[in-house]
Amino acid sequence: MTGERTAGQGRRDLAVLGRRGIEVRQAVVDAIDPETRRVALADGETIAADAIVVALGAELAPERVPGLERTGGLFYYTLSGAERLRDQPAVVGRGRVAVVVADVPFKCPAAPYEAAMPIDHALRRRRVRDRVDVAVYAAEPGPMGVAGPEVSRGVVALLDPRGIDYHPGVKLAAVGDSGHEIRFAGGAKAHCDVLAVVAPTPGAAGGA
Repeated sequence: MTGERTAGQGRRDLAVLGRRGIEVRQAVVDAIDPETRRVALADGETIAADAIVVALGAELAPERVPGLERTGGLFYYTLSGAERLRDQPAVVGRGRVAVVVADVPFKCPAAPYEAAMPIDHALRRRRVRDRVDVAVYAAEPGPMGVAGPEVSRGVVALLDPRGIDYHPGVKLAAVGDSGHEIRFAGGAKAHCDVLAVVAPTPGAAGGA
């Protein structure tokens, strides 16, 4: 996202898990029977287990915010979105970057803050931080709520000394036609040159 590493440097071959006695199967799951602890695969095979741990995942749904898809918000949860964010002029050296959590719940509660602080660090390293504003707008009342109030206060304490503006409790309602105006429920508005957004995430279980 900040250009310090390539995508290839972040990839690992799942085959290495085999060295630890972990079998990796890649297949489409058709059904799960929790009573008999069996998993039916699309190819007709059935896998039996003593215990089943299920992670169904959660899909981003940018279409739930008017204007978000059309105006090109950068969904940095994806590789392509992170790479596009890396190449934005404001991240390179001038403008205003808005890191926005559109709605709650969302997956990975640390992600918005893990995005804002590396952006801040990269701008300082390039000696252009004084020309770029960085702000976080979050639909949640405080960061990392799942970890408790002490952790939440700790994250806020990390943002302030870095000059990262923090606006909690604001739900993204729409993105203007230009892509530079963000509108929140209740009527508040903000301007940005780069919109790095956590899109609505149906099915996210408390950001787990």
